[in-house]
Amino acid sequence: MNVRQIKLNEEIGETFKKVFSQDVEGNAKAFRAAINTTININQCAWCDKPDLNFRDPLSKKEYEISALCQTCQDEVFGKGK
Repeated sequence: MNVRQIKLNEEIGETFKKVFSQDVEGNAKAFRAAINTTININQCAWCDKPDLNFRDPLSKKEYEISALCQTCQDEVFGKGK
């Protein structure tokens, strides 16, 4: 496992803990707000150099949901799938 994977796994784990803590509704709203902020400043939730040239409308829609750029979507979901 490389350093980036470890960092991402730690971040995902922390987010998971926050989302599923006692204040689920408040944390879910905060999580959505953080995603919206990331999108509004044309950034990626995972990387420092976002690729915002989306392959297709479905990839663009995924960015609106997750704030993952095309490169990160390819890493998560597999390229071109």
